[in-house]
Amino acid sequence: MSSPHDERPHRWGEDRPGGSRRWWWAGAVAAVAVAAGALLVVIVGRQDDTAGPGAPAAAAELPQHAVAGDENPHLFMKDARWRLTSLSQEDRRSGNQVLTLEGRTVSVSWYPSTVEDLVMSSHRADLREEEPLTIFGQRATVLADALTHEALFTSGTVFTTVRVQGVRTRDEFTTVLSDLTVLTPEQWEESLGEQVVPSARSGAVAKDMLRGVPVPDGFDPADLASEFTQDRSYFGTHVLGSVGCAWLDVYTRARADDDEKTMAEVDEPLSGHRNWPLQQEVSAGVESSASDLLLVSGKVATRQDATEYRDLLGCDR
Repeated sequence: MSSPHDERPHRWGEDRPGGSRRWWWAGAVAAVAVAAGALLVVIVGRQDDTAGPGAPAAAAELPQHAVAGDENPHLFMKDARWRLTSLSQEDRRSGNQVLTLEGRTVSVSWYPSTVEDLVMSSHRADLREEEPLTIFGQRATVLADALTHEALFTSGTVFTTVRVQGVRTRDEFTTVLSDLTVLTPEQWEESLGEQVVPSARSGAVAKDMLRGVPVPDGFDPADLASEFTQDRSYFGTHVLGSVGCAWLDVYTRARADDDEKTMAEVDEPLSGHRNWPLQQEVSAGVESSASDLLLVSGKVATRQDATEYRDLLGCDR
C-alpha cells in the first residue's frame, strides 16, 4: 500500500482521487467570500468605533415649538440647575430674564417688533454675523464673538433675542439653545423661584418694603402694585424710585411757591436716604436709583431745580 507521501501531487482542475470533480474556481470563490466577509467585519467594526467616546457629538436638536406672538415668550431651561438671577418686565411686549449655570449665562430679551431694526443694528455693532438657524419655528439671525453667541428672531409682534455667554463654539451655543423650552404663563411663573415678586402679591410686598422709609402725606403703597412679575431687586428699585418721585413733586411745588418750610421737610428725609432699609437692600444688589436719589437730595439741600432727575427716577413711567 502506498503511503500518502507517494500520492502524486494534485493539480488545479484535475479530479481528486476518491472524490467528486471540484473546479479550481469554486475554491477560489469561497476563499474570496470568506476574505470579503472578514474585511466587512473589520470595516463595520471600525465604523462602530467612530460612534465611541472620541467621536463628535450629534448636532443638538433645537426646539421648534412656537412662542407667543404678542407677549413674553415664556422661555425657560429644561435643566433644573439653571437659576434665574434677573427678571424685569416693562409691559406685555418688553422684558428681560437672565439665567445662569456653571459660568454660562442665558439672557432672553423681548421687544415690540417695531424696534427690531434698532435692536439688531446695536447688536451687530458688537458681534459678527454667522449662518442663521431655525428655532421655535422661526428663522433666526445669529451673531457671535469669542465668548458670546446670540439668536434673534421675530414671532408675530414680538422681537426676541437669546444671548448665551460663556460659549466658544457654535456647537456649544446650540447645545445650550436645545435646553430651552416654551412654557405656559402659569408654568413659567412657577419656575421662577422665590426671588421674584409675583404681580398678585406686588402691592403687599411694596407695603412691606416701605417699612422704615419716610413717605409724603397721601402716598399710597397700593399704587405700586405691578401688573407683571419682577425680580425683587428690580421691583425694589421701582418702589424706591416712586418714593423719590413723590418727594420730588412736593419739593418742586414748594420751590415754585418759595415755601422754605416745606422744602426743609423734604430735605430732612432725603438727606438720610442711605439709611433707609430698602435703599440698603437695593444698593447691595445692583446699581439702581441709589445714585439718582443722591443727586436729587443734593439739589434739594442746595434748593436747586431737580426736575431734570424725573426721568432717572422713572417718574413718568
